[in-house]
Amino acid sequence: MLFLASVPNCEIPTDHAINATLFRIASKTNIHTIISGSNLVTEGIYQRNIGHDNKDYTHISDLHKRFGQVPLKTYPYLSTMRFAKSILFERIKFIPILNYLDYNRDQAISFLESEFGWRNYGRKHGESTFTRFFQEYYLPEKFGIDKRRMHLYSMICAGHITRDEAMATLEKHMYTEKELENDIEFVSKKLGFSIKEFEKIIQAKPKLHSDYKVSWLFRSNRSLIYQWARRVATGRGKIRSKNSQDNGYQIEKKDKKTYYERLS
Repeated sequence: MLFLASVPNCEIPTDHAINATLFRIASKTNIHTIISGSNLVTEGIYQRNIGHDNKDYTHISDLHKRFGQVPLKTYPYLSTMRFAKSILFERIKFIPILNYLDYNRDQAISFLESEFGWRNYGRKHGESTFTRFFQEYYLPEKFGIDKRRMHLYSMICAGHITRDEAMATLEKHMYTEKELENDIEFVSKKLGFSIKEFEKIIQAKPKLHSDYKVSWLFRSNRSLIYQWARRVATGRGKIRSKNSQDNGYQIEKKDKKTYYERLS
């Protein structure tokens, strides 16, 4: 339905379902902390107007009413009020733990390969065919958005790569001709489109998420109430580090600024 809506972030439904399931389980089992792998080192810089907060079920519901064809009977969702209840009353926190560590992506990859035999799929977001297709074909082809630029720029600011290394990466083709042909066929079939129907989707006029109904809470990530809710939800300022006097995990103010100064 998001492809038919012609909006950028077509991963909202899956990301929302994952978050809703995590919060539901946390609430049911009385768990108060959800660990997130999102991080500023590789994802701290983000282009505005290319996405929308995946926790906004009001937005998902509106798009489904307009373009959906299958009833959302078993779809796990979290309404704005249910999300507010989770973080304000049940005190469930969504902690981006890598922001409190000296995280280095290349070192993490080397560790996983040597210790667990993990195989690198060669892309930042190549963990699934759909994600690879969405980020490396749909966004660049329809919206002119190459998310590698944001990821690489974040790593430059973190001091993990140089500008020359980033430029060399950008010069590489994201897809081979055969890979792209196979993925277009695979994704189109999975979504119930013919190749020609999907070509029309790519050629349709791009729209913003704000062209459709959105929840008041997620209307702008620059609003004070959104920033406050985000701070509460992530428990920012309450994580402690090993450098504190009580040998716990208190992050000092200067450390917080280092980790969060690039947040928009």
